[in-house]
Amino acid sequence: MQRYANITLDETSKVVLFDPSNKELFMGMIELLVHKRLKDLIFLNTEQHGLAISDKNSTFDMLCQSADTGEEFIVEVQNRSQASYMDRMLSYATFPLRRQMAEKRERLLKQAETWDRQLARREKAAPLERMDYALKPVYVISILNFALEHEDCGALEEGLVSRYSIREDTSGELMTDALHFIFLELGRLKADFGEDAKCRTRLERFAYTWRYMHLLEAVPEGFEDPLVLKLMQASEYANLPIEKQRQYDKTMTTELDIIAQNNWAIDQAKRQSREEGRQEGRINTAKNLIALGVDLDIVSKATGIPVEELEKLR
Repeated sequence: MQRYANITLDETSKVVLFDPSNKELFMGMIELLVHKRLKDLIFLNTEQHGLAISDKNSTFDMLCQSADTGEEFIVEVQNRSQASYMDRMLSYATFPLRRQMAEKRERLLKQAETWDRQLARREKAAPLERMDYALKPVYVISILNFALEHEDCGALEEGLVSRYSIREDTSGELMTDALHFIFLELGRLKADFGEDAKCRTRLERFAYTWRYMHLLEAVPEGFEDPLVLKLMQASEYANLPIEKQRQYDKTMTTELDIIAQNNWAIDQAKRQSREEGRQEGRINTAKNLIALGVDLDIVSKATGIPVEELEKLR
């Protein structure tokens, strides 16, 4: 058992990190990645319901809200690249945005009901509010254990962070401040494990710690940053409550089984591909020998292809 948990996997990171006990850690992480200082953070229900009964629910790794501004932050961890990952993050962002509008509509409906009752009693009613379509910003933060594809990698912040918002194509004018995507791409970290001395900035040290946490035995020299120390403290196996340790062990075993199964499938596919390549080569050789008029028995001995199969190649 390593001293620190493996938090590069989305399931294990949820078990180890994503709960209110690590509020200061996530406030610091949001400050680092979003460049916003928060006074306080409120953790919200990570299961988001659709607008209709038939809508599929979505469960985030973490969903929280700034206590003073109302801005919301979705945090997701992804270990392996997958098709349409960006589209999945976009769909996740629609849940808190739609909820904001639904809450505003519900509030106006309640005001309208009060207004109707006041009129019915011939009481003086306050003017009804108009529907306010202004949205509080939603930030989708992804910590990826791989690198995304970009048209210009030189535009990434410190070579590690890519940022997206809704802007006018030509001028770059911001259309709305309601939606932002931030991707910390750990796969772009230039420092391999054991090369912590290459990490010069706070962002690099945070990325290095997150990616190689499970291989560390102690805080690397020069990494005595409060954010890094909070991350390591939260991920230390011995510090986890017994129930979390059991949950982590179970989740980690499942993840390792999945990794083993995937590796086996990849090895099988490679082996089959090599075999298919060798078979194709034997067939081409047989065709060439047959074209030269070589006896089929000789061609069979040379290629290992039965004479019956060679007859079909004439």
